[in-house]
Amino acid sequence: MEKMEEKEKKSRVLIIGATGNLGFELAKASLQSSNPTFALGSLQDEESLVEAVKLVDVVICAVSSKQALDQKLLVQVIKNLGSVKRFIPSEFGLDPYKTQVSDLDHNFYSSKAEIRQL
Repeated sequence: MEKMEEKEKKSRVLIIGATGNLGFELAKASLQSSNPTFALGSLQDEESLVEAVKLVDVVICAVSSKQALDQKLLVQVIKNLGSVKRFIPSEFGLDPYKTQVSDLDHNFYSSKAEIRQL
């Protein structure tokens, strides 16, 4: 009986960047799947991050590429709490390790690669 209840339990999802185009669609899809879904607007406030991450087991970060390195604090909070089962960082698009980039795009991809290494 306990295993069935555990199997039926929905993931609790935190979406950071839910006010943006992609984040909004991710939040909508999560809610339509009946997952308890939470949104957070800032990656800078550690206390808010800790409180939000404590509530969930899945974190999806959908912030813009300009904010890629702002995810460092989030990654640290997730590691410290140890309760998140799945973290999807904001690196939608091309794989920074499999993409040849010009000097103009190097900073864009290097920040994505740096978050992956954390």
